[in-house]
Amino acid sequence: GVDLLDQSRTGLSSVKDWLSGSVRNGRLHFLLKTRERKEMWATQLAEHEKVREYLSAELERFRNKRRFRVLDLYRSSFDPHQEGNFDHHPPAHRYLFQAYAYQYHLIQSAWIVLEMLDEMIRLEKERNTQRLWTPVKRLFRWNNWQLSDTVRNGDDEDP
Repeated sequence: GVDLLDQSRTGLSSVKDWLSGSVRNGRLHFLLKTRERKEMWATQLAEHEKVREYLSAELERFRNKRRFRVLDLYRSSFDPHQEGNFDHHPPAHRYLFQAYAYQYHLIQSAWIVLEMLDEMIRLEKERNTQRLWTPVKRLFRWNNWQLSDTVRNGDDEDP
């Protein structure tokens, strides 16, 4: 679980840095097209893909092998040679349930970070030029089919 937590934290930090760095700080850099900028973009993209690959590998490793380590404390209860030995008592079963609930949420959160990294990489690959996004295009495309009945009839809903 610790390795998966570390990889999830690294992936989340990568998404945070991408949102705060390349998305927000690169607002006026679209006017400058330089070779250094393209090389910096390529290295950042490769770094993001590497973080995604490590997180994906660690998630698979955890799902296939490491999450079953929690059962090691309970294996002696099912060993036929240990039947008369009362020296070792396994923990209460409620702790097993809590461990499974924790693992479920850890896997789900790691999966969400993985999906964010996938979307971030997709956006970086598909949209290699920066654009200015405004709602103006949507405001001037209204027609009678898109307006609600209250706007067309001039009815006011306030009593």
